[in-house]
Amino acid sequence: LMRSRPYEAQDQRILVVGITGTDVRDQPAKERGEASLSDKTLALVVRKLEQFKPRAIGLDIYRENPVSADYPDLAKTMENSDRFFAICEISEDDKNPGMPAPPEVSLQRQGFSDVLEDPDGVIRRQILAMAPALPCLTDKSLNFRLASRYLADLGILPQLNTEKNFQFGNVVFKNLEENSGGYHGIDNLGHQILLNWRSSPQVAPQVTLKEVLNNELTLDLVRDRIVMIGTTGEIPHDYWFTPYSAQKMPYQKMSGIVIQAHMVSQILSAVLDHRPLLSVLPKWCEVIWVWCWSMVGGI
Repeated sequence: LMRSRPYEAQDQRILVVGITGTDVRDQPAKERGEASLSDKTLALVVRKLEQFKPRAIGLDIYRENPVSADYPDLAKTMENSDRFFAICEISEDDKNPGMPAPPEVSLQRQGFSDVLEDPDGVIRRQILAMAPALPCLTDKSLNFRLASRYLADLGILPQLNTEKNFQFGNVVFKNLEENSGGYHGIDNLGHQILLNWRSSPQVAPQVTLKEVLNNELTLDLVRDRIVMIGTTGEIPHDYWFTPYSAQKMPYQKMSGIVIQAHMVSQILSAVLDHRPLLSVLPKWCEVIWVWCWSMVGGI
């Protein structure tokens, strides 16, 4: 059903800067070490983006080490800019030790990158917030942080209503329960909602790191947008199955940065464009529904 929908237009409030495998190899290994983005390159990218005044910059790359003393301007931007956001990863006991956020970025501008897979390995849910756990100290997701920053400039701030659901203006993001619709006995930790994927070949305009460094950006492409920076090539652990993965063999996975862009787009589109959120029937409706069809089947 998700794949059968007509295409939607791209979300023009977002720009994805994808770091390809070629982009990684073009950086001297000595400069970047084991990272996909060196301090030198990140400093250049941020400087080039900042001149066009984006609404927010989200770095979807793990950087647990401090910025080198050779790049004080980058460190200053990460420390002081209210537009710069970075990620961390919550630990999963023995499975994954997690990853802390960059030490320069304040807690209010940190967001976790964790996503939830269904039992079949497909992502259909979005986590807005959950209890923090070491080494990731924030309780909000990166997509929630970025969308909140964008909406704050419009005077729309998130609130928790009496039912403990997040609300932007009149739009309520209702939490999934342990038994919601087709879900039964799930771990409904934190604030989870169903993800209404944007039906588009590309969720938002996308450029490569090389295009940014070659000064191919324009004011119209960046100004007042959420710019999201992340890897889009040759990082197997950051590719995931989605409802769009099963169209044909071999299965096509989606990169983490693009998934985060879909999640940001869902929040913005629901609040600003009145785009519907996915929901399930109330329990009493499900009881009546099953009872009616049981009667029809019996008759």
